[in-house]
Amino acid sequence: MSKLSSEEFWNQQFDMGGNIPAWWFDAAFSLRTAADVLDKFRGPRMFEIKGTVTRSDYEKQSVGRVHAMLLAMATECLLKALWLKYGGTLAKGGKYYPIPKTTGHRLDQLANAVSQKGAIRFTPQELEHLRRASLWIESGRYPIPKNSQDNPTRHKAFIGDPFVKLRTLMQKLEKELGCKMNFESE
Repeated sequence: MSKLSSEEFWNQQFDMGGNIPAWWFDAAFSLRTAADVLDKFRGPRMFEIKGTVTRSDYEKQSVGRVHAMLLAMATECLLKALWLKYGGTLAKGGKYYPIPKTTGHRLDQLANAVSQKGAIRFTPQELEHLRRASLWIESGRYPIPKNSQDNPTRHKAFIGDPFVKLRTLMQKLEKELGCKMNFESE
């Protein structure tokens, strides 16, 4: 039996964890849970408020971008879990390797790569929604995106509730994974 060096041991742990779909699902579940908590706290959008904006209103509105970011990040983790389920890898030799032909946190690119590797398919409308939801990851973390073209306010307004659409897409991913994040109300 050969003894692993400390570096080899930790690289092996990293590789195992990074390539287990359930760990990515667990991360998605945690992000989705945090988004659900913020969703219950989140107040009306600025344009829905009539009259004076109170400090409480502002505090509730301030979590909106983070709520959107968490949902988009949970979706990213679900897509990566599917990538692994279909036989892909994300970790090797103690390093993270992104899904080929994808950049950054582009959910539409991840979805395309996953659909080419496995059985799940996405409509053009779903891919467009994922492309736009990708912008939420940066806009929830930073005051500005990498460039002005990625500013969500510059894009055509969503028709319908974009969070409901993203949650529906998440359910599609969960179904393909064979797991479910939603629990019955207590």
